[in-house]
Amino acid sequence: MMENFKTYKSDDLTVIIPTIEKRVALLKRLVSYLDSETKLKNLIIVWDSDSTQPEFYNITNIKITVITHIRNRGLSAARNTGVTNLQTRLGMFIDDDILPVVDFVEKTIKFHNTYTSLFDTALGKVTWKGTQYCNAVTEWLEKYGHWNIFSTTDEGSEMPEFFGGFTSFKSQAFQSIRFSEKFTKYGCEDLELGQRLFAAGGRQIYQPKILGKHYKRLSVNEYVNDCIGNGYSKYIFFTLWPNDYLFLSIMRSSLSFDLSPESYREFIVNIAKYEDDVSNAKVIEPMMSHLSNVAFILGFKKALLKDYPDIEINSENSYEKSLAHILVSNKKCKPALILLAVDYPENKLLHLYWREHKDSWLIVHAMIKTCKNNLNLAQELCDAALFIFSHASLKVKTEIQSVLSDFVNVNGLTINDENFYSQLDSQIHMSQRREAYFVAELSLNSGDIENAKSIAIDILKSQIAHVGAWLILANCYSSTKLKELFISRAKFYLQYRPKAEQASREKEIKILEGM
Repeated sequence: MMENFKTYKSDDLTVIIPTIEKRVALLKRLVSYLDSETKLKNLIIVWDSDSTQPEFYNITNIKITVITHIRNRGLSAARNTGVTNLQTRLGMFIDDDILPVVDFVEKTIKFHNTYTSLFDTALGKVTWKGTQYCNAVTEWLEKYGHWNIFSTTDEGSEMPEFFGGFTSFKSQAFQSIRFSEKFTKYGCEDLELGQRLFAAGGRQIYQPKILGKHYKRLSVNEYVNDCIGNGYSKYIFFTLWPNDYLFLSIMRSSLSFDLSPESYREFIVNIAKYEDDVSNAKVIEPMMSHLSNVAFILGFKKALLKDYPDIEINSENSYEKSLAHILVSNKKCKPALILLAVDYPENKLLHLYWREHKDSWLIVHAMIKTCKNNLNLAQELCDAALFIFSHASLKVKTEIQSVLSDFVNVNGLTINDENFYSQLDSQIHMSQRREAYFVAELSLNSGDIENAKSIAIDILKSQIAHVGAWLILANCYSSTKLKELFISRAKFYLQYRPKAEQASREKEIKILEGM
């Protein structure tokens, strides 16, 4: 989707800075820097606090708009407020602890003059390197942790997930796509917005030359608190996007392990001994990786228990029941039923909800395996399997035929579907033709002309329009007249084939005609 594009200029960009009272020193340093060192003209500050908003003195080059929330509403709400009050054609989120390179305005404008699609956004690179806050924890995070995406992604690449802390965008795009304000702890508001932005055709393009220095202290203890908050937010994300497979393993870990803060306290103490020296990043790597996972699961479990306070944790008898209850209660969560079908096919909740997801062969197959002495259910499962069969892959078709053959015999059912076997035969024949053509090519290349000729003729008996088989015959005969005949047949049928195949085959034909 394109907006009515005119070349962007520096006046078209507004930076949005969400902030709170305890970060006022960071905010003032950033505003002073933007005013004195960059060409930024417009700034919106969202004061997400009920305290008195700060005043800014000696700001001469930037127009500042300060918008105050009457109470703290969180980062998502602050960003949304900033977007609501945008008066320019471009916007950019900059967190208050990031100082961008002096020419970031020019580079941002250049990006949007190059990537003119409405939903194209630019992500700059954020690093601790070159700041007084660079330590072993930040170095680990940038080399081995999730922050390494900034150092391993090529310039111009599309990001797999959306990052909001240092991102520019066309204002019009964000009028309809806003951050979910359900996220009140660290992380995931970006990830969730990205789900909708990318679904609308949007992209986030990595632009590492738009560089930001991260002036944020990050001790191991502070990092753990961020991980716990991120785990909590990931559960909120799951409730909004319950079909995401990623969270099934996290859910299971949350239910399987009875973790507590004491379980990682020793790790924090040990890592803290090394955190001041940047060169210790490799030393702390194993402990940091473990600590990240433990803290993340703790945060996820904390949010989970808020919604389901009565479920049991780390109880062998209740694990399956609790997991099934949580997942199935999210009505859109088809992977939940698949999980139950694969691991717990006799779970009562699978039997209760399977009809809502009977287009899945895994679910229907699990039900077939556990169906006993229920003729009505058996017939319903048979019908569901036949429906899946009608549009399944050859592999699944073959499995369905095998399973149903036994199932109908045991239950005394009949398959009233004339296409059930003929469809499978047709698919198998097609697969066999592909294999036969491959063997014919090998035979031709190895000099076994008679075998190549025989296979090509067999292929053409069942599929007269097989271009490759005609060309194999053209290679097999020395007679000029026969060669011309076979090539003419190949050319005739080739006109109905995909363009890519036409281009490939035409090269092959030219070689044959020149022989």
